[in-house]
Formats: sequence, structure tokens, C-alpha cells
Amino acid sequence: MKTAKVLVMLLAVAFLLSSQAAVAKGWGTGNRPPRDRGPGIISEEVKDKLFTEVIFELTGKEIDHETFRDAMDQKIIAEIQAAADNGTITQERAEMIMKRIQNRPSRR
Repeated sequence: MKTAKVLVMLLAVAFLLSSQAAVAKGWGTGNRPPRDRGPGIISEEVKDKLFTEVIFELTGKEIDHETFRDAMDQKIIAEIQAAADNGTITQERAEMIMKRIQNRPSRR
């Protein structure tokens, strides 16, 4: 009986020590090291050019990136407002999201 108590105590101490080591290493905290995505290999100008080329290849129509971006923003805003109207999100949350979309740094 006494050896069972000692064994349980030893297991508890071993568990505590191993859990402290895990916490010290950051395991289980959700703090993963960031993935190395490398430097910005493709500039925004090149991305815009590639975007324009892909749209042309898919549709046969030439469209600039800003025109596409504006059209997408309007669709997203409509979806956000629909979500607020049906109660999926609050109107306050919808307005905050729409404001962010409309006030992107590139829009200033």
C-alpha cells in the first residue's frame, strides 16, 4: 500500500516536471514559430501585371487590377450587409468591416 502511494507520488512529480518543460518550450500554447515566407519576391506591380494577364487569358477581356478590386469590394460589401440583415452578424460589425474595406491604405 505504501509503495503504491510512493509510486503515485513519483508519477505525479514526473508529470509536473515534464509539463513544466513542455510549457517552457512553448508547446501547447499555440505559439508556433512563424513560417519563413521569404522576402517579397514579387512586387505589387508585378502581381498587378500578372493578374491582368490571367484575367485576359481567362476571359479575353482586359481589366485593370483597380477595376477588379473595386468590383470585388462592392460584392463583399453587399454580402456583409446581407449577413447583417439576416442576423448572422450585427449591423455594428458589418459597418466596421465595410469601413475597413472602403478605407484601405490604397484607397486614400
